[in-house]
Amino acid sequence: MTSSASEDKMKVILEFLKEDMKNPTPATNYFSIPPNLPSNWQNFFDRVLQHCLDVCASPNPYAPERIKWEKRQWMMEDNKLDEFDMLLNATNMKEKGNEVFRNGDVAKAIMTYSSSILLFPCPDTMNNLAACALKQHRYELAEQSTTRALHMDLITNPINKAKALYRRSQARRSLGKFNEALDDIEAASALHPTDITIRSNMKEIKALSQSITSPDSLKAYVASQPKSPPAIPFMEAMKIMSGETLIKRLGFMDLRVVKPPTF
Repeated sequence: MTSSASEDKMKVILEFLKEDMKNPTPATNYFSIPPNLPSNWQNFFDRVLQHCLDVCASPNPYAPERIKWEKRQWMMEDNKLDEFDMLLNATNMKEKGNEVFRNGDVAKAIMTYSSSILLFPCPDTMNNLAACALKQHRYELAEQSTTRALHMDLITNPINKAKALYRRSQARRSLGKFNEALDDIEAASALHPTDITIRSNMKEIKALSQSITSPDSLKAYVASQPKSPPAIPFMEAMKIMSGETLIKRLGFMDLRVVKPPTF
């Protein structure tokens, strides 16, 4: 290929990228609510669609979340799947994550729960991911996961909501966000007032917020928190997850006739 031809090809690519930046794919295209839903399923899917819109709020078509959702869309098209199929596959993946977590492999559990969320975001899986992230001292991931779980507004069980708030408070405590951590732990205590661990941590967070007040002491506190282990190399992660992300059409029954999952 001549240099002139290469330059022409590069110009075409750049023009495509510029146009893509100007007119990104609407985030509503990434999630297709099935038709003819009863009201309970319609409400469920509406909440998930709103979650998609929230995490894909960046107008940049190459933002990481948009890329994830676009790849998900391609996966569905290639395998002729609908959102019910994705929900069932995600549930199977979450159960694998639970088994891996019970066996003590926290790193693999994080990858498995993350894969489940990529297939179909559910707040219980996000809450499980946060629990694993805290065990590995990945505080930002724990805060993000619990925040997204809570913002979906699908958690109706007060104990489960208290767990999400408690886990976010622990992440924010380690990040030095004491006021926000205190708000979370107080909300968790209101939902689950008999939980001794929540009450104990609420006292500790209050003490921290009163004793660590200067920028220097806050910086030192955050620096003293346990650090997360090194990231698993990409190829090793691929080997660990080999075969785990296989998805398939599971439409052996019409889920419209049953109730949506509750959390």
